[in-house]
Amino acid sequence: MILATVYLDKKSLDLTTYSRKYYRELEVLKRDINEASSLKVKGKKRILLKKNDDIKEYIFTSDLKLEIKENSRKRETYIDNIWGEFTNEDNLIFVKTKIKNERIDYVFFKK
Repeated sequence: MILATVYLDKKSLDLTTYSRKYYRELEVLKRDINEASSLKVKGKKRILLKKNDDIKEYIFTSDLKLEIKENSRKRETYIDNIWGEFTNEDNLIFVKTKIKNERIDYVFFKK
């Protein structure tokens, strides 16, 4: 009984650590979109952000990764095991993501 309880507590701790990492990374994406001076949605899988002199491109890949490309450097994996898309409708930017069974959507207003 005690061994089963310890195993379950360890598993729930791992899940919360996993979720915290994703939420932290998505908050950075959210902050970048809010602080961008200009942005452009390219298709449903790419968004190009310009902030000061920095240019960032976030890309949802077909192999369930969110990759980032900064200032024309090579792409680096930002988040693994994530599905997502960007859409732009009437100055509203929608970011839809799904991590395992959790769905996280953001809506931003940009002029």
